[in-house]
Amino acid sequence: MEIEAQAKRRLADEYDAAQQRGEVATQSRGGANIADGVSDGNTVATVTDLGLTRKQVHEARQLRDAEAVAPGVIRRMLEDRLPLSFRQMRINHALKELG
Repeated sequence: MEIEAQAKRRLADEYDAAQQRGEVATQSRGGANIADGVSDGNTVATVTDLGLTRKQVHEARQLRDAEAVAPGVIRRMLEDRLPLSFRQMRINHALKELG
Protein backbone atom coordinates (compact mmCIF):
# COMPACT_ATOMS: atom_id res chain seq x y z
CA MET A 1 0.00 0.00 0.00
CA GLU A 2 2.85 2.35 0.71
CA ILE A 3 4.35 1.72 -2.73
CA GLU A 4 0.96 2.44 -4.28
CA ALA A 5 0.79 5.73 -2.37
CA GLN A 6 4.28 6.65 -3.60
CA ALA A 7 3.22 5.87 -7.17
CA LYS A 8 0.14 8.06 -6.82
CA ARG A 9 2.24 10.95 -5.50
CA ARG A 10 4.56 10.58 -8.48
CA LEU A 11 1.55 10.48 -10.82
CA ALA A 12 0.36 13.82 -9.41
CA ASP A 13 3.79 15.36 -9.93
CA GLU A 14 4.12 14.08 -13.49
CA TYR A 15 0.56 15.05 -14.44
CA ASP A 16 0.99 18.59 -13.10
CA ALA A 17 4.35 18.94 -14.87
CA ALA A 18 2.79 17.77 -18.14
CA GLN A 19 0.05 20.38 -17.72
CA GLN A 20 2.64 23.09 -17.15
CA ARG A 21 4.49 22.01 -20.31
CA GLY A 22 1.21 22.16 -22.26
CA GLU A 23 1.18 18.41 -22.98
CA VAL A 24 -2.01 17.71 -21.02
CA ALA A 25 -5.27 19.67 -21.06
CA THR A 26 -6.21 22.10 -18.34
CA GLN A 27 -9.54 23.86 -17.78
CA SER A 28 -8.34 26.83 -19.84
CA ARG A 29 -6.28 24.92 -22.41
CA GLY A 30 -7.95 22.01 -24.15
CA GLY A 31 -10.13 21.08 -21.21
CA ALA A 32 -13.82 21.35 -20.44
CA ASN A 33 -14.05 24.91 -21.75
CA ILE A 34 -12.91 24.00 -25.27
CA ALA A 35 -15.01 21.62 -27.36
CA ASP A 36 -13.26 18.34 -28.20
CA GLY A 37 -10.03 19.53 -26.61
CA VAL A 38 -9.16 21.61 -29.66
CA SER A 39 -7.54 24.99 -29.26
CA ASP A 40 -6.17 26.80 -32.31
CA GLY A 41 -6.33 23.54 -34.26
CA ASN A 42 -3.99 21.70 -31.89
CA THR A 43 -5.10 18.92 -29.60
CA VAL A 44 -3.62 18.10 -26.24
CA ALA A 45 -4.07 14.92 -24.27
CA THR A 46 -6.92 14.83 -21.79
CA VAL A 47 -7.09 12.89 -18.56
CA THR A 48 -9.28 10.33 -20.34
CA ASP A 49 -6.75 10.00 -23.18
CA LEU A 50 -4.21 8.95 -20.55
CA GLY A 51 -6.51 6.25 -19.20
CA LEU A 52 -7.16 8.09 -15.96
CA THR A 53 -10.12 9.76 -14.34
CA ARG A 54 -10.20 13.24 -12.84
CA LYS A 55 -10.97 11.56 -9.51
CA GLN A 56 -7.76 9.52 -9.68
CA VAL A 57 -5.69 12.61 -10.39
CA HIS A 58 -7.46 14.49 -7.59
CA GLU A 59 -6.80 11.71 -5.07
CA ALA A 60 -3.17 11.49 -6.15
CA ARG A 61 -2.78 15.22 -5.59
CA GLN A 62 -4.37 14.92 -2.15
CA LEU A 63 -1.87 12.23 -1.13
CA ARG A 64 1.05 14.24 -2.48
CA ASP A 65 -0.06 17.42 -0.74
CA ALA A 66 -0.72 15.66 2.58
CA GLU A 67 2.75 14.11 2.53
CA ALA A 68 4.31 17.50 1.72
CA VAL A 69 2.59 19.13 4.71
CA ALA A 70 3.27 16.29 7.16
CA PRO A 71 6.06 13.97 5.97
CA GLY A 72 5.40 10.37 6.96
CA VAL A 73 1.64 10.83 7.34
CA ILE A 74 0.85 8.12 4.78
CA ARG A 75 3.10 5.56 6.48
CA ARG A 76 1.57 6.36 9.87
CA MET A 77 -1.93 6.06 8.46
CA LEU A 78 -1.11 2.68 6.93
CA GLU A 79 0.51 1.47 10.15
CA ASP A 80 -2.64 2.40 12.07
CA ARG A 81 -4.73 0.33 9.68
CA LEU A 82 -2.66 -2.84 10.09
CA PRO A 83 -4.26 -5.42 12.32
CA LEU A 84 -2.62 -5.74 15.72
CA SER A 85 -1.65 -9.36 15.00
CA PHE A 86 0.26 -8.30 11.87
CA ARG A 87 2.08 -5.53 13.74
CA GLN A 88 3.02 -8.00 16.47
CA MET A 89 4.30 -10.43 13.84
CA ARG A 90 6.54 -7.67 12.42
CA ILE A 91 7.86 -6.87 15.89
CA ASN A 92 8.58 -10.54 16.58
CA HIS A 93 10.42 -10.87 13.27
CA ALA A 94 12.54 -7.79 14.03
CA LEU A 95 13.38 -9.15 17.49
CA LYS A 96 14.50 -12.48 16.02
CA GLU A 97 16.81 -10.67 13.64
CA LEU A 98 18.35 -8.69 16.51
CA GLY A 99 18.90 -11.69 18.74
